[in-house]
Amino acid sequence: MNVLTGLKNLDVRRDVSLSKFTSLKIGGVAKHFFTVHSPEQLTAAINKSISSFGGFYFLGGGSNLLITDLAITKPIIFLGEEDR
Repeated sequence: MNVLTGLKNLDVRRDVSLSKFTSLKIGGVAKHFFTVHSPEQLTAAINKSISSFGGFYFLGGGSNLLITDLAITKPIIFLGEEDR
């Protein structure tokens, strides 16, 4: 069963390299990566992350952020403008 089904109008990707989202250009791979564009999408991403994965991490602009090179298994909820 795919735990990511039922998330309409939400940009959900798998195995996203986080290094391109940080100013220091370091970071491993996010197994699940949600990009939200509205409060409704944010609510859906948070609810799905808690119910399916037990939690999540927020990612904003990524300035001066250190992310491990290991895989991130909890979902990343991206709040910034994606041009990367």
